[in-house]
Amino acid sequence: MARPRVLRSAAAGGAVVLLAAGLSQVGLSRLQPAQAAKPGFGSVSPAQPTSAWQGQNYPVAATADPAACPPKSEDPTNATCDHYTLKVPVAPSYWSGKSGGAEVTVTWPDAGDDFDLYVYKGNDLVASSAQGGTKKETALISKASGTYEVRVLPFLVTDSAYQGTATFQSRPVSAPPLGGPAEYHGTVFRDTFCKRAALPCLPDQEPQNRRIDSPFPSLVLKQGPVGRDAAEPTIGVDKQGRAFYAAATFDAPGGLADTRLLRSKNDGSSWQDITPAVDPPVTLDPYVYVEENSGRVFNLDLYVASSFLSFSDDGGKTFETPPNPAASGDFVNDHQTLFAGPLTQQAKDLGLQTTDPKFPEALYYCFNRVADSSCGRSLDGGRTFVKSGAPAYPGVEPKEGGEFCGGLHGHLATDRAGRVLLPKGHCGRPYLSVSEDAGITWERARVSHRIDMPDNQSSVQADAAGNLFYVWYDSQYRLPWLAVSHNHGKTWDDPIMIAPPGVREVQWPSVAAGAKGRIAISFPGTTEKNEKDLTRPWDYYVVASVNALSANPTFVSNISNPATDPVHRGDCPGRCGNMLDFLDVIVSPAKGVPATRTTPKIPGHSIWATVVDTCTTKDKCNTSPNADGFSDANGDGVSSDMKGLYVKQIGGPNVGW
Repeated sequence: MARPRVLRSAAAGGAVVLLAAGLSQVGLSRLQPAQAAKPGFGSVSPAQPTSAWQGQNYPVAATADPAACPPKSEDPTNATCDHYTLKVPVAPSYWSGKSGGAEVTVTWPDAGDDFDLYVYKGNDLVASSAQGGTKKETALISKASGTYEVRVLPFLVTDSAYQGTATFQSRPVSAPPLGGPAEYHGTVFRDTFCKRAALPCLPDQEPQNRRIDSPFPSLVLKQGPVGRDAAEPTIGVDKQGRAFYAAATFDAPGGLADTRLLRSKNDGSSWQDITPAVDPPVTLDPYVYVEENSGRVFNLDLYVASSFLSFSDDGGKTFETPPNPAASGDFVNDHQTLFAGPLTQQAKDLGLQTTDPKFPEALYYCFNRVADSSCGRSLDGGRTFVKSGAPAYPGVEPKEGGEFCGGLHGHLATDRAGRVLLPKGHCGRPYLSVSEDAGITWERARVSHRIDMPDNQSSVQADAAGNLFYVWYDSQYRLPWLAVSHNHGKTWDDPIMIAPPGVREVQWPSVAAGAKGRIAISFPGTTEKNEKDLTRPWDYYVVASVNALSANPTFVSNISNPATDPVHRGDCPGRCGNMLDFLDVIVSPAKGVPATRTTPKIPGHSIWATVVDTCTTKDKCNTSPNADGFSDANGDGVSSDMKGLYVKQIGGPNVGW
């Protein structure tokens, strides 16, 4: 039986339904006349840094889709949403050597009401905030210059108005950032040989990147709840733009974990439980994977000594559950991962061939056996699996002096030619194991000799041209690193430290890749270095680059959460409160939708990611900057909640496909 869910919208088509009234979106939004914003325009600048207005009151209103809110010129009576014109009379050159912009905030008295905030420049969406379950929304227009239209959407409102404010913010580039948009180059370190005893071979001074002015557009993100707690959530998106989210929490009998597979058809505005009818009673690890070409959705739950696999070819309407679960039998397994790719020519020459015309790719399943990292292979679309061959990693590594390094690893990937890629923090170093024969044999090697890897969860992806991008973090400064290979992992360029300016520590960097040289990276990060400071906030960062193959790549970044509402506080070691083992980032295969006279452009191949909000209303963690956060030494305490969130790119650079 499906468990109750608390969603911002329960209507699959995007219109919110009020249970008491049963009225449609249009009927609600126009039920009674409303008073428009007063005044309807204002400006902010260095000389006049603040502007305020009284937003209109909505007796009863519900507008779930921002596309339903047209420009002021086409909605002069504010029938659907409220409009405010904001002018920022500074030239673009003003921002040379400065960071900041115009911060727009809307507040209202009751968290039971829900307004969303969108800011446009012409037809382009430049900033937004649509959190849900709060009493305010805040969006920053980075390096604001010119005229903007603020649109305030009554997502679900009963007899409420809002207050609006805009604040001009400016500070020198050298000032520590407080989250928000940034543009920068990374710091390259020559990858000289380093003995294990000396790791990590980093300078005494912590590397820090500096802000720059770049021609690339700022990254614009939206973040929202999926309506369920979610430990270590993964996400997938098909070509139709449908998003699938594995949300597992400890609500099964006996306090055990149970996974619900959720789907959104409206860019995250609402989520529907589509968990297959044949479902294990508990899960030890949740996982969802969507193969981008066929659109086949795989729901994979670790269950005792095997994994329970179901898949759908119709976007989650129906599921097939094979009688032989993935990696069953003598596969003692943990920390599973799943990915598909075409068979290489070498694999075909060995007589391997796929048998499912709907899914002409090999499906790989890798897992931790403690004694090694082993893999299975399916050639019939996931119905049956066999052991693919030798382990991708031995538990005892002869290349590292016979040290026991275990079997925990990162998530699988393949390149467009079918090579199988399994990353791993192995023996304290970043490693990649590559198979060119469908997992029969593997070649493993260090990605960096100089930068160590204190965890197992490193990440790798291949772009459309076959270049590999590998990310991890070091043990000394706990900062994120990127390495690039142009020859399928045989050799690697010097690693680049890629933290946004001011970030002092990260956890679980993950990478996704699209068109040639275009990548996205995500991670929780903090601008406070003191590990003993339990109030230090952690934000969720997304970083993108469209020239990652250049000698000096440019990175643009932003945080998905409001700067005043972190996703975590305090210490973030190991499982980071209750985020658990990993987070996820992907590039959607869905194409965009061009702008019309009444609707903004919806970018194609958007970045999607997952994050867990541990810092909610518990002990006022998300409202008091002085609230204590998580302490690993004291176990679960504050900042140990598990609210599942999705993140989606809605503006900025096109990572492509």
